[in-house]
Amino acid sequence: MVSKGTRKENTKREAPGYGCLFPMQILLASAPFLIGVFEEYISSVVAVILLVFLFVTVLRNKRLVIKREPVIIAVSVIEVFFLLSPLWAVDKGMTLMGFVKFLPVLLFVMLLHQNDRFAPSSYLKFVPHSGIVMAALSFVLSRFPVLKDYFLVSGRLAGFFQYSNTFAVFLLLGIILLMFRKERRLFEYIGTLVLAEGIFLSGSRTVFILFMLVAVVFVIKEKSRIIKIVAAACVAIMLAGTFLYATLTGNYDVVGRYLTSSLSSSTFIGRFLYFRDAIPQILTHPLGFGYLGYRSVQGSFQSGVYSIVHIHNDLLQIMLDIGWIPAIVCLIAVIMRFKKGMKFTFGLALAVILLHCLFDFDLQFVSIDLILAVLLYENKNVSKELEINKMPALIASSVIVLWAFYLGMADMAASFGMDSTAVKIYPGYTDSWIVILQDSKDASEYDALGSRILSLNDSCSIAYSARARAAFSRGDLYSMMELKKKAISLNRYSLAEYLDYFDMLYYGASLFIQNADNGSAQICINEMLNIPVSLEEVRSSTSDLGWKIDDQPELDLPQEYLDIIGSLTGA
Repeated sequence: MVSKGTRKENTKREAPGYGCLFPMQILLASAPFLIGVFEEYISSVVAVILLVFLFVTVLRNKRLVIKREPVIIAVSVIEVFFLLSPLWAVDKGMTLMGFVKFLPVLLFVMLLHQNDRFAPSSYLKFVPHSGIVMAALSFVLSRFPVLKDYFLVSGRLAGFFQYSNTFAVFLLLGIILLMFRKERRLFEYIGTLVLAEGIFLSGSRTVFILFMLVAVVFVIKEKSRIIKIVAAACVAIMLAGTFLYATLTGNYDVVGRYLTSSLSSSTFIGRFLYFRDAIPQILTHPLGFGYLGYRSVQGSFQSGVYSIVHIHNDLLQIMLDIGWIPAIVCLIAVIMRFKKGMKFTFGLALAVILLHCLFDFDLQFVSIDLILAVLLYENKNVSKELEINKMPALIASSVIVLWAFYLGMADMAASFGMDSTAVKIYPGYTDSWIVILQDSKDASEYDALGSRILSLNDSCSIAYSARARAAFSRGDLYSMMELKKKAISLNRYSLAEYLDYFDMLYYGASLFIQNADNGSAQICINEMLNIPVSLEEVRSSTSDLGWKIDDQPELDLPQEYLDIIGSLTGA
């Protein structure tokens, strides 16, 4: 018989974490519906929610605990480097949005540290349910014309992520968490079929391959012969059905897209083209380019036609954003987690995320990062804990989160087309300044707006081009030449830039000839004659991979421009 005093003592010992599990479960299950928490302003809102959770938990537990374990170290290093990145970033304004974006992950891991009475698997309880609801709901809502573009991308089901590949990974994680349970009911089997159908409708070839590997692992591990046979039969029926549908309709763009898997496909080769161009830059920029910095500089060295924000490899993306040190720390955290041993289900789910991250950018969706944090977190055998004075820590956390929320509101304004409001909230929001510049019809504003943008990002081709147009409008052709050549150097595959430069040079040469300034006219003519040479240099520097993707370089001047060059050279 347990005495009343003993019962009170046990209750007190179990208090830490009480009442916080369910809200965190709901957050993990609902976050994927918020565009996967891809947008920075959504991250800022989630950070505020997590701060409230942290406040409630810490005040209830009467302490703030930080465990010395790899995940918290990795996430903290990432956030510190994002916070410091304006010191070296290409885009000194937008790089802070990286800090805002991934702040929820740090807060979430801190919450895990306060709730050591709960096993990590407890947090993922509703994630499969979330995937089932999303798959079913997305399919139904995509039938409505007004919502079609939200849930379908190129005809492929993209769910609330609005990105088919990450949507498919999320569904596959749901299958793993359902089918590798010790006890399964009818719900798990029906739910798995719904999730599998969602994967087929997503048209994700890489996830399809991973799905087949997971199915093979399940059949090998499953003890029941009947379930083995039924599982294999279901997969075979799905394959046969999609093959028959694709063959009869000729539509290989969605459910039959896996049938077009090939090492020579444009999307597959494109990934390696991105890697080929990025790796030399990683080696020469150990601190990276800052968040969203790589998109500005890629035009100066890329060896094929593409324009990407994310490189489709999350490890390389970390290096491009904040350098080698955070990437190495993250790798160590993953290796240490595997070395310590983990549940087979967790290990398989973690392997799926990591493998897919080699060819996509799933970790740019913070909802996936939160799941990854749970998979990597181990609340046992932690040798040391730091117990921090709770009030100073909570005050500091509040200041940081509210500051991030402030920046997030600028991102929200920009996301809803209120760019003037965005730059009023946060004057460093480069993307909105670019939109304002592009919307401007007054050449007199180009120089001021272009200069403002270049003070934040000195690798912005659009800003140089705008300033060149302003210089041309006031008759300063020599400044125009300098600025336009800089714009072209940052956007080498843009034929429109070359043609715009040619037009201004032709007009300038005509004016100089009228004013009998033959020397200046000849300078313009020489620049015009050099444009085909520059285009040929770009053509020759295009890699073999660049010639194998669907987007091919357009580097030939229109005939009317060739005629002008011919008249200048007498050809």
